Amino acid sequence: MKRREFITLVGGAAAAWPLAATTLEPTMGGKWLEVLKEIAPRIARVAVLFNPATAPYSELYLNSFKAAAASLGVEPIVAPVLDASTLESVLAAQAREPNGGLIVMPDIFTTGHRAEITLLAARYRLPAVYPFRYFTQIGGLLSYGSDPFDHGCDHSRALGDSAGGADRRRVPTGLRG
Repeated sequence: MKRREFITLVGGAAAAWPLAATTLEPTMGGKWLEVLKEIAPRIARVAVLFNPATAPYSELYLNSFKAAAASLGVEPIVAPVLDASTLESVLAAQAREPNGGLIVMPDIFTTGHRAEITLLAARYRLPAVYPFRYFTQIGGLLSYGSDPFDHGCDHSRALGDSAGGADRRRVPTGLRG
């Protein structure tokens, strides 16, 4: 399956992000918090990091995040960042008090600054959940969500398995993932 992108206008400029289940599923805000609470049960305050200019859909995630926070007894903190110069101050503020955590929302800004974000989360010893695997490939603690570069299963493998082990190379190329 080919990579697809969703294009929208953000502040008059075109922006694109992967059309992945993670990007479109509003309940992920709550799921990220549940996963974070599972791996770091003592967390009491969790900040959601995002750039409002590149995440116009942020309220979708924030609603489920706040609902999950109420049920899990966690203080929800909305942490918008407008540029890279504010990243350190936002993460440092979250780390000042004990039992803090971090959720990084999927958007162009956080993806583009993933190296800085994962480095700062590690430096400040903040348990963090990231939306995509490529955050963990550079040192992030945990990712939960779909892979924007692998939008489907390997259809030829699934077809081969269901056809009694047919050879993948004999399946038409259009059906390969």
